[in-house]
Amino acid sequence: MHYIWVVMVIFLTACSTPAFKPLKVEIPPNKSLSFIKDVKPILDKRCVICHSCYNSPCQAKYSSYEGLDRGASKILVYDATRLKAIDPTRLFIDASSTQQWRKKGFYSLIENTQRDKSYNDSLMLQLLSYKEK
Repeated sequence: MHYIWVVMVIFLTACSTPAFKPLKVEIPPNKSLSFIKDVKPILDKRCVICHSCYNSPCQAKYSSYEGLDRGASKILVYDATRLKAIDPTRLFIDASSTQQWRKKGFYSLIENTQRDKSYNDSLMLQLLSYKEK
């Protein structure tokens, strides 16, 4: 019996991946970033194909700045066991600020949680940098 537990623990730890490390972000001081020119083309090329409408399971909507600011939700959109309807989460209708979306259970994809602002651990940046590797 003890042998089975040891094998299972080794197997499960071998299947895990290391946590992402924060990335050093360097923006030249004279460079201004534009969502339309610098960010939106990357999102359109890599993300919008799956995250451009309300049918995305996490409800992340990358086709607009407001959708990116809203973030994503862990509430299941497609839940066959649900008997009652849930409150809708329509962009521009059901909440008008980032704080209201956070109260509805949406989490940020772009905010930095590191104290050192020269590093960024946002989920969006981690996914984009992982794509480059």
